[in-house]
Amino acid sequence: MVEVVSYSEGFINIDGYNLHYLEWGNAGKGLILLHGSAPYCSAHDIEAIGDALRDRYHIIAFDMIGHAQSDDPRKPLGFEEHVSILYRAAQQKGFEKVTLIGWSFGGWLSMVWAYSYPREVEKVVLIDIIPVTYTEPTPQAPENTPASFSSEEEAVDFLLNKFSALSDVPPRRYVEESLRYSRRDDEGRVYPLSHHSRRFNIRKDLDLWKCFTGIEAPILLIWGEDSELPVEEMKRMMTVKSNMAVVDIKSANHFVPVSHPEQVINAIESFLI
Repeated sequence: MVEVVSYSEGFINIDGYNLHYLEWGNAGKGLILLHGSAPYCSAHDIEAIGDALRDRYHIIAFDMIGHAQSDDPRKPLGFEEHVSILYRAAQQKGFEKVTLIGWSFGGWLSMVWAYSYPREVEKVVLIDIIPVTYTEPTPQAPENTPASFSSEEEAVDFLLNKFSALSDVPPRRYVEESLRYSRRDDEGRVYPLSHHSRRFNIRKDLDLWKCFTGIEAPILLIWGEDSELPVEEMKRMMTVKSNMAVVDIKSANHFVPVSHPEQVINAIESFLI
């Protein structure tokens, strides 16, 4: 059976980096989807949003540098450098004034993007993320994820056990689906999409509260009720942006866009009207 996909995909080169992307539609307002950062993350993580909105919007989701099919960083890259590369890639693809939809790490990049290019951002959707202030440049923390696994089952079990001490455990079907896009070698070994050795030069180096506070566009915050992120910080966000819309999704943790996609999509659709 041939798998039917609703998107096209390709590569675009910016500053010598090949960025892989998924693209839906070619008419309507532009939406930029930005995924999170973990050993299995890619543009496919938020594919459901692109699928649901493709008939009314022009949508692109990039594999960020150091993730999935995009190139690895050649040097330490901070938030502003990541955003500059992604912004120019979107411009080359014909995206001008856009709505940013960012989950987790992608939400941080959305804050920086909206702050840095206010005239080109119409709205911002933040999915289960709070601003953080990094007073000193902080490299990506090392992890204990193996470079490869002998089988897909071993990879799934390891990645789920990695989160077992946390409330924010990803759904098994999500990890299984993510591993579909992982590289295999001739001996059947499975290589995670975004192993920490690929992401080590992703540098955290900015006052994201300053960026969040400076966003001029309307903001929607989608929050997983059971997320490990501190509620106090979410309330602080509401104080800073009194007109920010908030949707609290019950029985959802940090993986809310993959565990509760219909509710997330409904919230985004209502906000975009």
